[in-house]
Amino acid sequence: PGGGLVSLLIWLACSSAEVVEIAVEPEPIGLAECAVCGMTVGEQPSPRGQVQHRDGQHLHLCSLGDLRAYLAAPSPLGTPVGVWVEVLPADLDPSQRDPNQQAWMPASEAAYLGGVPRAAIMGEPLLSYAGPPEAQQAQGLWGGQRYTWEQLEATDFSRLP
Repeated sequence: PGGGLVSLLIWLACSSAEVVEIAVEPEPIGLAECAVCGMTVGEQPSPRGQVQHRDGQHLHLCSLGDLRAYLAAPSPLGTPVGVWVEVLPADLDPSQRDPNQQAWMPASEAAYLGGVPRAAIMGEPLLSYAGPPEAQQAQGLWGGQRYTWEQLEATDFSRLP
């Protein structure tokens, strides 16, 4: 999981029960606008997020806070078939506003660090890493609290001190 091309079969409700296969994988940011706030995603610092819907449409988010906000709201496009986050090198200083695109991985497979102060970030400041060892290394450098994707989905950051 996490590598290679993942395919999703979508059954169309038609008389012939036709099968349509679409590629479910992240795409480059390009000149995308954030699906939540409208900012130019490529100008914002990593990590950012993106979702893909069953019609193949990709939506990009300028921060992990906006990704969480997007996923928490009902969408006329339905539940995304893919959700990805950029993962940071553990030694990348989070105070730096590095807009270079990082590697993408499924959000459910990444490890997260919250509570690390960051300027000019939409939503709660969250950082994403390729796995628990990287998040633990980053925590040793920058502080904060480690989370899994499941914990992030269940955490209301507005209620934390």
